[in-house]
Amino acid sequence: MANSHTRRHRKRVVLTIGSNAEHYQQIFTGFSMLAKQGAIRLKSKWGGTGALAEANGQKIFYDVIDGYALNQSAINNCDIYYKRSYYAPYLTKVEGGHKVKPLGLNYLVYPDHIDWLASQRPFRFNTSLKRKMRGLLAPVRRAIQSSFTTSQLSAPAYEQKPGVLFLVRAWEPDESLGHGMPNREEVNEMRAECINLLRKRLGNSCITGFSPTPFAKRHYAHLLAPVSTERANYLDMVRDFATICIATTGLHGSIGWKLGEYVAFSKAIVSERLNYSVPGFSEGENYLEFADPDQCVDLVQSLMDDSEACMKMRQTNQHYYETYLRPDRLVGRTLEIDDEDHTRVTRI
Repeated sequence: MANSHTRRHRKRVVLTIGSNAEHYQQIFTGFSMLAKQGAIRLKSKWGGTGALAEANGQKIFYDVIDGYALNQSAINNCDIYYKRSYYAPYLTKVEGGHKVKPLGLNYLVYPDHIDWLASQRPFRFNTSLKRKMRGLLAPVRRAIQSSFTTSQLSAPAYEQKPGVLFLVRAWEPDESLGHGMPNREEVNEMRAECINLLRKRLGNSCITGFSPTPFAKRHYAHLLAPVSTERANYLDMVRDFATICIATTGLHGSIGWKLGEYVAFSKAIVSERLNYSVPGFSEGENYLEFADPDQCVDLVQSLMDDSEACMKMRQTNQHYYETYLRPDRLVGRTLEIDDEDHTRVTRI
């Protein structure tokens, strides 16, 4: 239990919730963890768009959408605007762009404890009575048996046999990848060539392939994943099989959930170029960058051949998770809860 000294220093936070989209769950989890730890006194209300926190005498807005576009109304109504897909050159074109800061990696993660606020969101945002009732019980179910909580979605770096994981989807013909992105055919063919080369070069050391969507079955039947790509099974493979994981660019050039999951599980990472800035996350230290399928496979091979470099990157990502990405750390940084205060509160 927090003592009276700690209670006097807890930050009072009012969180206005305007969305129940899954991309915001990481933010909600961070606030819930901080409240559970006693680091903040959290009050919630409903309205607006996204998530807006009032703390430290400031209004702090969180934007987790895929693209670099900004919510001008939110910028006008806040003091600090944290943007997941942070693209500095775009900010010069935006009124109030100086308020915008990079938020960091995004992934779907729930708290280990029962979060009753999470059961209220489905009642606010779902129209279906069935979904409302399912949402009411979801926090209890997740706290008891979910594979998607903070304790389940993290692991230290440890010695294991080298294994490479690259499971990906093929984009459907009518899906837009976003302005400025390569067309769908180019993206699919690049991914297909990566799969081909990885299989030829690494054999059984690599699990790779397309998710078995109807489109992928028609066009890439020979490149389908040899394992289930359902989320729970996929995360088990990231944790238990992979030492090296490969990431590709998402919709609108976004950085996908996979990259955050790889970091949380302390993996070595080979990734396409990141189109958006991530605080404290560096090419060469947290990941290696590839521009084409041949380079992708070469970089993977280099990590497999150099176990010391591979482990060093995994340990770097473990530290990054504990410092920047864990939901309470990510949100705590935006609220100016420093490491010393955070550690003191969580150990009481």
